[in-house]
Amino acid sequence: METMSFFKEATLRICGDLDIGNALLRLYEFVSAVVPLLRVTVEVYNPERQTMICMARIERGVLFRREEYEISDESAALIESVLASREPRLFHGEEHDDVVSDQLKARYSPRPTSTLAVILSVGGTTVGGISYQSERENVFTPEIVELLAQLNEPVGMALSNALRFDELTRIRTRLAEDNRFLRKELDRVSSDRIIGEDGGLSATMRHIRRVAAQDTPVLLLGETGVGKELFARATHALSPRRNGPFVPVNCGAIPPDLVDAELFGHERGAFTGAVAQHKGRFERAHGGTLFLDEVGELPLEAQVRLLRVLQEHCIERVGGTQAVAVDIRIIAATHRDLEEMLRRGDFREDLYFRLGVMPISVPPLRNRVQDIPPLAEYFIEKTARKMGLGPVRATPEGIARLQAYAWPGNVRELQNVIERAVLLCDGRPLTFHNLGAPRPRPAAPFARPEAAFPDLAEATAQHIAEALEIASGRVEGPGGAAQLLGLHPSTLRNKMRRLDVPFGRKARTTTTG
Repeated sequence: METMSFFKEATLRICGDLDIGNALLRLYEFVSAVVPLLRVTVEVYNPERQTMICMARIERGVLFRREEYEISDESAALIESVLASREPRLFHGEEHDDVVSDQLKARYSPRPTSTLAVILSVGGTTVGGISYQSERENVFTPEIVELLAQLNEPVGMALSNALRFDELTRIRTRLAEDNRFLRKELDRVSSDRIIGEDGGLSATMRHIRRVAAQDTPVLLLGETGVGKELFARATHALSPRRNGPFVPVNCGAIPPDLVDAELFGHERGAFTGAVAQHKGRFERAHGGTLFLDEVGELPLEAQVRLLRVLQEHCIERVGGTQAVAVDIRIIAATHRDLEEMLRRGDFREDLYFRLGVMPISVPPLRNRVQDIPPLAEYFIEKTARKMGLGPVRATPEGIARLQAYAWPGNVRELQNVIERAVLLCDGRPLTFHNLGAPRPRPAAPFARPEAAFPDLAEATAQHIAEALEIASGRVEGPGGAAQLLGLHPSTLRNKMRRLDVPFGRKARTTTTG
């Protein structure tokens, strides 16, 4: 066949379909009429992973779609030499064993006798390669090689377009996934509110407002069900990062073997089933806040990697080698006694001190019974609206029963009890007579015995001293103790003089003495 006519017809077949597999099949059918071919394969070499990505393969007229497989060191060296020379390379007989992975040898039946490997480039940039294989010897004569070389540019452009389309598809998939994730989080935020911030939670909210403006890690301590995530969200909403993402993750709900992939993400092919690159929670939280709920459940190995993130502000995806910078604030929470875990060796001491720069205790519901009536009213109204019911109310006796109960499951248990009562009330007032007898109120795991509490003046002095320590001794200015405590610097100094808290020259004298 005349060269120009061959080139024109082959190019029309290659460019007649945007799908690289379909285009290669059309090319195979045309070229097979000129050259007896067994198979044609378009591949991309990945030197970082030492793998070959088969974009499409035609064997005896059958199309095989994308797959990735590992190659040996010898094969990698040979491929790199072909890429360096940029010249077509012929292989005969047993030479195929050097370029075919063990994974594919069993599939290549019958085995090819001759192979022509050609580098594909666009604008001087290598994008991949195409190999023509035949069961016959001496098929790829210099004339045939020259004829097939005419197809390098159109096949290279088709491969380049296919790679770009794949990348756009991956980006679109990730954006859609991020969009669904953020919409879910926004829906949750819009329905969240803190009831009791002017009552039993006033002290906790005061601490939240003070630390929110800073970028230091926060450690929320409290029993299961007290609503630690609400306080984490409040800290984020009051912080300079409020316009960034708030990404929660329950560390106790992730299987140990998936912790790294979930938190730090993974590269495509990092493990079985990793068919695409996946961004972890740290990357999703970039520019915002990452909330690590039940941080005490993290395995020790993950604790080491978390400490590195806090120190270096970068991560590495599973299966990757590149460091990815992340700008995040960490808020952690736990219901466990971390100090006891330290003694047992179940939690790293260095991580504890990095996370515990600003520990905040969230009181259990039994210690703030004044918040139970407004909480009950909120949950009753919310549940009735969700179920499409008319107005539902609780009797005064019912509210009294709620306040007398110990609530070992805290606010979460209260919500469940109210939802069940509204579901079964049939429009009658809620009495909660099935709640059971009042239970003894156990001490909260983070509470101290009464004898351990200082008097008010001593507690105030201790609180001011802690703020000064965090502010490195500075009273006023950005990050100073006055800003942390929400006081005017003059007011704070007056309190410090009255409570005999040293500052300025007196503090330096006390320290050196």
